[in-house]
Amino acid sequence: MIGYKWQSVHSQLNALEAEIAELKAANQAQAEEIEAAMERLSQSERAMNTTLNNYQEQFAEQNQTIEGVKSLLTDRFDQLRTYLIVGVVALLLLVFVLVRAATAVAVKNHNATFNAFQESLFKSK
Repeated sequence: MIGYKWQSVHSQLNALEAEIAELKAANQAQAEEIEAAMERLSQSERAMNTTLNNYQEQFAEQNQTIEGVKSLLTDRFDQLRTYLIVGVVALLLLVFVLVRAATAVAVKNHNATFNAFQESLFKSK
């Protein structure tokens, strides 16, 4: 009977050792899978960081380009405004000169006509 119990305990011990070995192997396989998943995750994170850095650089370049275009457009608008102001001033000066010239001619004609009128009045008397 002791031999039977001993044999039963021994078989249970062997079964437990086999189960422990099986669990260790499963645990090892899971650890390897976790390690591989962590490595893939790490690679994905590095790739994502690289991509984000590239996008950040592209956005910075686009912002610089936009600022350059804004600056160029502002300069051109200021230049156009200056030309417009100069043109309006030149037009006003031209109108002023033409009005003075026309007024001088009108006064001269008026004086000539008035003088002719006075002469005809003096001659008729």
